Amino acid sequence: MVTRETSISAGLSSLGLDAYQDAAPKLAEYAELVATIGRRLGLIGESEVSRIVPRHILESCALLPFIGEAASFVDVGPGAGFPGIPLCIASGAPVILIESRARAAGFLRDAVTRLKLRADVAQSPAETAGRGELRESADVVVARAVAPPAVALELTLPLAKVGGSVCLLVGPSAETAREGVDRAATRLGGARPAYHSVEVPGISARSWVMIVGKVAQTPERYPRRPGVPRRRPLGGDVTGVV
Repeated sequence: MVTRETSISAGLSSLGLDAYQDAAPKLAEYAELVATIGRRLGLIGESEVSRIVPRHILESCALLPFIGEAASFVDVGPGAGFPGIPLCIASGAPVILIESRARAAGFLRDAVTRLKLRADVAQSPAETAGRGELRESADVVVARAVAPPAVALELTLPLAKVGGSVCLLVGPSAETAREGVDRAATRLGGARPAYHSVEVPGISARSWVMIVGKVAQTPERYPRRPGVPRRRPLGGDVTGVV
């Protein structure tokens, strides 16, 4: 019988992540929490339950080579915990999960407690967190499907320290909006984005990772107040979300 743990273990091997095999049992435990409690709370759809391993667990783990030896990281808008919780489980690095929705934040706190993770949950809009104590504090900031790329950069880059980076899972159309995304990155203190494609076992389409180094402090006026980045994207980009 193929279990979630077996599928995760095989998937990690396919991704060249055999060094993280010890994490497979806890990743499978987390997948079960998402499939049961997370589904009941409406954080994941019924149709997604069968795809939890490839589409959510393994795609999140595909970021492991890109976050390097980060001492800590922040996940913006994780919802049911992707990609932050799988990355925390696999890497062992502490994570702060910034989630604005009360229901999702409650699930994340419960999952962190049950799995005994080195993680904290901050229930807050990303824009508010980016102007508070977490501003320019993280080695790496990650996000998946939080917003189109230019918007996501305004939600994430203010949280990264100079010398750190932002690592985003984006849709394949993100490359077609490069000019706008480049403008947004520059205005926020970021380097020119680099794009990498990743083949995740069990997913037919390639996954895309966008990496932006933090090379200068983010100007004080960013991020703008909650809701404004989505209404008026810095780069004029409204496509490319995964």
